[in-house]
Amino acid sequence: MGNGELWFVEAYRNGSDHQWMVSSCGRSKPAERAAEDLRVLRAWASGQTLPARVYGEVFDRTAVPQYAPGVRVVLRGEHQTLTAVTDNAGRFAFENLPPGIYEASGPVPLPARPVRIDLTHAWCWHVIFQARP
Repeated sequence: MGNGELWFVEAYRNGSDHQWMVSSCGRSKPAERAAEDLRVLRAWASGQTLPARVYGEVFDRTAVPQYAPGVRVVLRGEHQTLTAVTDNAGRFAFENLPPGIYEASGPVPLPARPVRIDLTHAWCWHVIFQARP
């Protein structure tokens, strides 16, 4: 960021110490590229529910650490179970999700327990799974 630039920054207050925080799902960017983000904030302010997303990566920590392509990831919600397969860079995504509580899990043996994801007050969640040999 340069001096005098105007930025759109999505942040929240940490509940424990009330410090401003940003997340990996943040929409921070130069203001001239934030028209869509402002539309989303106006929708939230008017009480509209917007679709959410869960995305992430699967990292393989074998002898040569790398992201793992072709890995199946499962996302379970109250009324649906979805699957995705990681791309060549080990990335996966679930788009257009309704608000709710979800559980994400990677391939056996990881993780030992599914990851709990709360999309009741968030629009996205980032998950990293680590494969074990």
